[in-house]
Amino acid sequence: MLETIKYLIGSTGPSGFGSKSTAEEVTQSCGDLRSITAIITGGTSGIGAETARVLAKRGARVILPARSMKNAEETKGRIVSECPDAEIIVMPLDLSSLNSVTNFVARFHSLNFPLHLLINNAGKFAEAHAISEDGVEMTFATNYLGHFLLTKLLVKTMVETAKKTGIQGRIVNVSSAVHAWFTGDVFSYLTQISRNKSHYDATRAYALSKLANVLHTNELARRLKQMDANVTVNCVHPGVVRTRLTREREGFLTGYYYIGITTTTFFWLYFLFVFFYMSVLQPLINLVFFFLFLSVLKSNCRSSFLFGFQALKDHSSGSCNNVLCGNPPKSLQCLGQVLY
Repeated sequence: MLETIKYLIGSTGPSGFGSKSTAEEVTQSCGDLRSITAIITGGTSGIGAETARVLAKRGARVILPARSMKNAEETKGRIVSECPDAEIIVMPLDLSSLNSVTNFVARFHSLNFPLHLLINNAGKFAEAHAISEDGVEMTFATNYLGHFLLTKLLVKTMVETAKKTGIQGRIVNVSSAVHAWFTGDVFSYLTQISRNKSHYDATRAYALSKLANVLHTNELARRLKQMDANVTVNCVHPGVVRTRLTREREGFLTGYYYIGITTTTFFWLYFLFVFFYMSVLQPLINLVFFFLFLSVLKSNCRSSFLFGFQALKDHSSGSCNNVLCGNPPKSLQCLGQVLY
């Protein structure tokens, strides 16, 4: 709760940066990045374009994949006008098409470049239901499936680059806190929305794709650790930024939200709730639990003791199949492995 308040007011965290920090401030200590090659998806607008601009300004070679070559060339022109020595390479890529992803990787490998940094930033938040050429719901295909294949086909190059140069490879998956909004069975819902639009909810579909990003990150991190690779993978929530992500959902409420009125209102409501909870509700809850605890002590709790003893026995023997024991039938780890 405290971290949310810090984010809203722009307070800096342990890293020394906060929600008001700029990309230039964050990379100021990086020095010369001319030895770094970076691929940034979604780099023609929004936070992707700003990331590409600043990395190029620091000297990195930036690969700019894009569906629209016109937009990519315009972005490249803006960066080069500010940084004449910038090395920007524009390449076609449609993340919703697995064939396009495969072709992009083949073109990249033909250049014989090393790869130190992969930023999977591109995203789609569609309003209308659509199916990709591979038969998958469009938001999931773009946000998760395309990035998954892209990463899978490039990770070997990143591991080899890190081994040869001694420079740690970095994979960054841009997800969203919205991933926590998804509830229900992942595969059942994905099957439904990939077959017809009767069950389609744009926000839920977006949340599912971002949950898949998180699960993919966790599973890839586990595999890289097993390989003892000098490559890290992290999943990030970028915060609230007005970009072209919501271009299909523009309207009064979207504008209202982004100009900060909603954020400010939310901050004060949240502050009042926390104050009320800490000063009134929490003491009452503590009091109720205290009396419940006393009543338990006075009661005959032999059956509870035996139940707890059996649970500990099951846990130690590895036979427990309860979610709380970390061994659920459909745990998130298993789901991450399936998605991988």
